[in-house]
Parts: sequence; C-alpha cells; structure tokens
Amino acid sequence: MCVDQPVIATPAGPPVFAGRGPVVMTLTLGLGLFLGWGNVSQAKPLDLQAVSANASWLAHVDVDAIRASTVVQRAYDRCLAECPNAREHLSEVRGMLGFDLTEDIQDITFCGNEIKKGSGVAILRAQVDQPYLLDKVRGAHGYKSSPHGSYTLHSWTHNRGKHHEHQVTGCFHTPTELVFGRTEAEVITALDVLDGKSPSLAGSDSSLAAKVPAGTTIVVRVQGLADADLPTKSPLLKQSEALSLVMGEHDGESFATVRLQTRSDEVAEEVSQVLAGFSAMAHLRGQDHPEALKAIEAIHVRTEGQVVTAQFRESADDVWDYGQKIVQRLVAARHGRCLLK
Repeated sequence: MCVDQPVIATPAGPPVFAGRGPVVMTLTLGLGLFLGWGNVSQAKPLDLQAVSANASWLAHVDVDAIRASTVVQRAYDRCLAECPNAREHLSEVRGMLGFDLTEDIQDITFCGNEIKKGSGVAILRAQVDQPYLLDKVRGAHGYKSSPHGSYTLHSWTHNRGKHHEHQVTGCFHTPTELVFGRTEAEVITALDVLDGKSPSLAGSDSSLAAKVPAGTTIVVRVQGLADADLPTKSPLLKQSEALSLVMGEHDGESFATVRLQTRSDEVAEEVSQVLAGFSAMAHLRGQDHPEALKAIEAIHVRTEGQVVTAQFRESADDVWDYGQKIVQRLVAARHGRCLLK
C-alpha cells in the first residue's frame, strides 16, 4: 500500500531534520529524549532487519528504553521543578514538528554503507500528524515528488543559496515509519531492505550485528575504519578495524561498553597503556571529588588480542548522584541560572 506522506517539516517550510546529514536529527531531538519519559510503550531494540547487510556503520537510539530509565525519570522531575520553562520549550518544538517528543517517538536508527560526511539514512518510528507534515513539506524550496513502486518519494532543497545547500529525500515506509536521506538512491536502498527485497544484517556475522544487551538505550557501531576516507588523520583510527559503543540501564544498573578492534596485538596493548595513563591522571586531578573517583574506579579496561574493551557498570542510584553533583557545579558556574535558559 502506498503511503503518500512527507518527512518532517517546520512551519516555515524546509524540514527541520534536513540539517547537514541525518546525525543533525539527534541534536534536534536531544531535549525531548532527555526530558520526555511519559508513558512507556513497548520498547524497540535495534532491528537488524532494517539495516543493510552492506552497512559500514549504524547508530540506534531506543527512545522507549530511555523513557524507562530511572535516571532519566528523575532528571525529568528535577528539570521541571527547577526549570519551569522546560515545558514551554517542549511545547514550542511540538508546534514546529507536529508531534510530541515526550510521547510519540519510539526509536531512531541511522545507518550507511559508506563512512563519509552526509551519507546514510535515518529511520524514525513515531506517531506523527501526517496531514500536517504533508502540508508543510509541499511548501519547501524545490519540492518535488516521484514514485517508487507503491511509495512516493518527497524531495526538496535545504539551505537554498547557502554554503551547505543540498537535496533531502524522504518517504513514509508505513504511517509510523519514516525514512530519509540526502539522495533518492539511499532512500530507495533503505526501502528495499525494509521490504526484504535486499539482504539485511539479520543473521549476519558482521560486527555490526553483535548482540545488544537488555536495557540498551544507545548503540553506535562502525567497521572498516582503517580503510575509510576519514576527515581526520588520527593514527589510532588508521590502525583500527571496528569500534562499538553500547550504553543503557537494566535492573537498576547503568552500563556503558566501548570495544575497539585494532589491526594488531601491539596496537591494542598501546591503547590499553594510554587508557591506564588517563585513569592515573584522572585520579590525581579528582582527589577533591570523591564521587568522580568512584565513577573512574567503576571503569574496567581489558585487552584480549587485538581488542580493547572499556566497561562501566554502576548502580543507577549512584549514577544519578554523580549527575546531580555535576549539574550543581554547572549551575553554580552560571550563578544559579537554569541550564536550559
């Protein structure tokens, strides 16, 4: 069934998630992800069937799991109590987007077959006001639509006349699943994966398809780093094959794991030594902050062959305490003003 709807648009015209690439979407949603926890619906963990088997990178934000986090729930209550304008900010964003950041988003997946600026697609699962979005996107600069099988692709020009001018294309895969990227080809490729016409990561032995722990809120994985055309000339990245970040909260425990696969045992050992040096330096600088020292001591680094893993595990209660003290220092530095003002 064709779902003739657009991607997200602002009242002024161009879609608000166009930006300089799909990653900009994460920044736009940041306030809602941090503050919004509302009623928790069924969580949406990383769906490997939505990611191409040829993917070089992926990132997934499980908004349902974020809302279920006790740390986020406490932060929400604290923020509303101390920053009365928080609700106003969220209301303004809702007016721009046509949906509620605190309740309507389930998850967001970013992925791409190439590691380069501006590549990849974003897949957003959310309850949205489709007629509202359709009306707004048709007013975007350079808007045009084109068919692809049973779907309609919507394209427009973002930042027209500016340095970062580029095309954005989007499509509704279902009434609650939006796909968008910079090119029609990328969006079409994503639709074919979602429809099962092209192979996905499901059942793959790719490092991107590794198991995701229960309670995971954010996953970021990249492979092929050493051979990628990266904007930075970091020697470490040139000696690295894959990188993974997984973080979340489960059964009252907060966790974060960073896993780096290097090209040799020697590089892995050097990375481990560098991390040990950073830890020692942090201990020296954190003598006046016991909570910081406790957090540092909760980080454990191990090396196994070419792989270096840094893991953090701590009770959610303790993480909340750390966070409160950090916020207190930030507020003090702003002479008592709310951080959202």
